[in-house]
Amino acid sequence: MIYRYRRQHQGREVRYVPLVSADLHHAKRHIRVRALLDSGAEHTIFSTQVAQALGIEIPWERRVMLRGISGTIPGYLATVELQLGTSRWTTDAIFADGIAADSGLLGQLGFFQFFTVTFRYQSGQIDVRRTRR
Repeated sequence: MIYRYRRQHQGREVRYVPLVSADLHHAKRHIRVRALLDSGAEHTIFSTQVAQALGIEIPWERRVMLRGISGTIPGYLATVELQLGTSRWTTDAIFADGIAADSGLLGQLGFFQFFTVTFRYQSGQIDVRRTRR
């Protein structure tokens, strides 16, 4: 699947970012979010608001701590089905507060472990290929 970098305005500056539309499925519900393809992120992460919209009960016993540049926040691992284009897979994702409700992060665990991704910034293309079923 070939995706295009998306143009974003940040003040007067224009940036091109590897954003894709991804669907999350759980218990006969689904929601579409914008997801950043982030090869530097260890986990796949979405907002707790996404978990609530999907009817996912927060699994308190699966609490994890997310560490980043701005500090540490708690998150919760839950199993969800993700879909990108025609590819659909089941994986664990982290749901945390402080993440925009309409976006997420596709990281090493939960996404890159299933796909080979080639970033072609100069041509504005992202080549995403399924490697594991």
